[in-house]
Amino acid sequence: MPPRKRTWGRPGLPWCVVDAALLDSALEVTPDILNYARIANAQSMLNTPATFPCYLIGLTLKWIQRSGGLETIHKINQAKAELLYRTIGDSDGFYRNSVQAPFRSINSVPFVLADAALERLFWNGPKTLGSTGIPRSAGSESASITRSHCQLSRH
Repeated sequence: MPPRKRTWGRPGLPWCVVDAALLDSALEVTPDILNYARIANAQSMLNTPATFPCYLIGLTLKWIQRSGGLETIHKINQAKAELLYRTIGDSDGFYRNSVQAPFRSINSVPFVLADAALERLFWNGPKTLGSTGIPRSAGSESASITRSHCQLSRH
């Protein structure tokens, strides 16, 4: 599997998951800093890492472990996404999502409000409650499932 970029901690903390079977496959000319076997043997300390991002990623990984692991977190995020997509679909057109079901993300749910007049209220409303609002991308609102730390319920 190719390396994948994910934001788990603060920016500036590169990380990579490598299959242990591949660790010893580097060429002789591979510099230490690019040789995953040497990095693993040095406990990822071949260079001076940014300590604060490392500390934060450690806290994040411990939280994931305490929460039941990646499979559990995935199931929780999947349930939150399904609830959000269902709520959008059941809103009688108040909210709209044009992404076809097989292509929907469980990480970020894009949607638009059917009434453009409500957009300003939608954008400014959370600010009055002390929130920074909801990120806007590609002309739509976007709810981040992975950054939501609460259990969602439909009322």
